[in-house]
Amino acid sequence: MEKKEFLHREFCASSFMASFGIARRIRFYQEGVDREPIKEFFRTKLSDLLGQYSKKVDYENHTNYIEEFKKSVDGSKHSHLLEGGAITFGRAQKLINLYLKYAWVSGWLKREQPPHCPIDSKVIEKLEELGEKTDDFSPWTRMTKEGYIKAVQALENVKGKISIAGWELHAFNKIIAGGEN
Repeated sequence: MEKKEFLHREFCASSFMASFGIARRIRFYQEGVDREPIKEFFRTKLSDLLGQYSKKVDYENHTNYIEEFKKSVDGSKHSHLLEGGAITFGRAQKLINLYLKYAWVSGWLKREQPPHCPIDSKVIEKLEELGEKTDDFSPWTRMTKEGYIKAVQALENVKGKISIAGWELHAFNKIIAGGEN
């Protein structure tokens, strides 16, 4: 149990940094506040997420879950800790999709793969390189639900016969991170 809790906290920390810390020019947290209560709220919500994804979740339900997650954050007693008192859909999708990616590659997900992938500037750049129109869903930090749906459709257009999650993992390993896979 301690090993799983350790990995959960590490997966959360990495997901937080990628979703909230990487775009430091666009503040996520209110300045000078104790961030731990909202981080604990996120850790709990992400832990609960694994139960939701122990069975197959289709694309539409996954998108709706991200929206529900966003609303629960925006309506929480911790929302005052966030810049603007809310989380954007783009940051919510990145947090959830990245956490699911970690859970998937570590073998925690009971199903084979997450329905989508974390959509960020690197994925958007790759879609542009492949000829997809990305004006409606960039930048990812301010992405709306509608923009997200368009981004998922663009991923569907380029992924070929593999899943979106599989396409992104390959792109990350081979193209983005410069790996040999």
